[in-house]
Parts: sequence; C-alpha cells; structure tokens
Amino acid sequence: MRLFDLHCDTLSRCLETGEPLERNSGQLDLERGKGFPWIQAFACFLDAEDRGEAALEKFLSMRRLLLDTAGRCPGLTLWEGEEPEAGVCSALLTVEGGQALAGRLENVERFARWGVRLLTLVWNGDNELGSGACDGMNRGLTSFGRECLRELERCGITADISHLNDQGIGDVFTLSARPVVASHSNLRSVHGHPRNLTEEQFRQLVRQGGLCGLNYYPLFVSGEADCGPEALRRHLERMLELGGENCVALGSDFDGAGMPSFLRGLEGIGALYGHVAKWYGFLLADRLFYQNAFDFFARGKAARALPSRSCQGD
Repeated sequence: MRLFDLHCDTLSRCLETGEPLERNSGQLDLERGKGFPWIQAFACFLDAEDRGEAALEKFLSMRRLLLDTAGRCPGLTLWEGEEPEAGVCSALLTVEGGQALAGRLENVERFARWGVRLLTLVWNGDNELGSGACDGMNRGLTSFGRECLRELERCGITADISHLNDQGIGDVFTLSARPVVASHSNLRSVHGHPRNLTEEQFRQLVRQGGLCGLNYYPLFVSGEADCGPEALRRHLERMLELGGENCVALGSDFDGAGMPSFLRGLEGIGALYGHVAKWYGFLLADRLFYQNAFDFFARGKAARALPSRSCQGD
C-alpha cells in the first residue's frame, strides 16, 4: 500500500496539546505511518475567528512545528515531488482558511516561498475571501478573494474549494485557469450535507483534471455518529460512476473530525485499503490511495510553486 492523504489537522492539534508529531494521542502520528510509503498534506488550520496578524502568526507557528520536527526527526521530510520512501513521511504544507493571509495580497507570494502548495479558501465561516458552506451567507468570492485566486495561480499554490459555499465554488470554476482541488469533500447526492459537493461540482473537477479527497467524517458520509466501510463505498461508487477514476483521492480529515470506529485513526488505513482493493481491485485502489494525488502534484497538473525558502520569515 502507498498513501497520499490530502488533508489532516494534526499540526493544529499538536500545537494546542503540546504533543509531538512523532507520537501522540490523536488520530495521526509519524510512528503509525512507518509501514508504508506515505505523503501527507499537513494543513495549518485557522478558525473562523482567527484574523489579521494573529492569523498569520498562528500559521507560522504551525509551519515552524512542521519544520522543527523535520529537522530533528529522520521519519519526516518535506516533499519535493519525489517518490516517498517506506518508513518516512513526506510532508506537503497546506493552509486551511484564507484568513491566514491577514487580508494582504502580497502574502500569497510569501506563502509560496514558504512552501505552501494548497490553500483552502475558507473554513466554515466567512473571511476576507468568501463564505463557508455552513454559514448561510448567500454570496460568492469577494473582490479580494478573486484577486487572491489569480495570485494563487501565479504563485503556484492550488486553490482548495472544500468548505466553500456553492456560489464561491461557482466563482472558482469560472475564474480558474488551472485545475483546483476539493481536499476533503464527499457527494451531496449520497448524503445531503452542505459541506459535500453537488454532482455537477464533482463533474467539473473531473472535466478540469482536479482532485476530490474522500472525507471519512461520519457526519459527512452518512449523517450518523458512526459509519461502516459500506457507507464510504456509496460515495466512492457514485464518484466513479461520474467519471472520477482519475479524480478521486483521500482526504481523511484526521485530527479535524471524528472518525468511523472501523478506522479510528491512521492505524486503520490498511483495513480501508483492503476493502477498496476487494471492491475494485488493487490497481484502482492504488490510484485512489496514491497515484491520482501524486500525478496531480508531482507531474504537472498543479501549478508549479515559486522556489521555496527554508527560513521561517522572508
């Protein structure tokens, strides 16, 4: 099994609890990933109330945590497009919540130079870029959000539409010149939660060569407190029927949401792989668990980021 996961909130959890990335009491740590080649997108999560310079500083604190761990721990490296090694987590730096930009367009280029590869435009509430799927705001991207979208593409940071409301998603599809990602979203036709994508939104991701990461959170999968693998299969089955063979990836939401009891955390990912391989065969399982996301970020579908700098400031 090879794994490329598009979304976890482990950095923010470790920052809050003081536990290390190497081993902790959450849903994901480096110790539990030693058995397979693994690329993990680590999101720097910003709450809807985080704004201005405080939001930027919070992002920088999470980035420092990732860099400091990579500096001292041989089990973590920053991913630069190569095939991952077994026993080593290759980390992709992402941001969840455009308020991390502190309302300043010039920060997009700084984020690119700091190694950010993916930016989730909003979280559940509204921010300077747009509105979340659950805040009830009937508006699309703001004028600043539209400027940011263009600047993200110029600087090589992929836009992430998970959490964005339908109006904002429509704006992104209209304005984007490059493929975008829904890092941790399911299908609304299978379970009607507003955080899930409509079938037309999913089809648009397929048409443009984007990615959709399957989210394991039972509330988004089935609306229940828990769910089994068959509930996840219903989303996956419909995604494949809609042409998603090269679009579907994994977006676990580890450490950002409750997990199904059959998964619990990263230690359960092998069981999920076994189910998917049984349903669809090992070749398709490898595409969904790894190859689709690897092809997107390593082989030219995503925008190429500006040269990064190892320093923690400018």
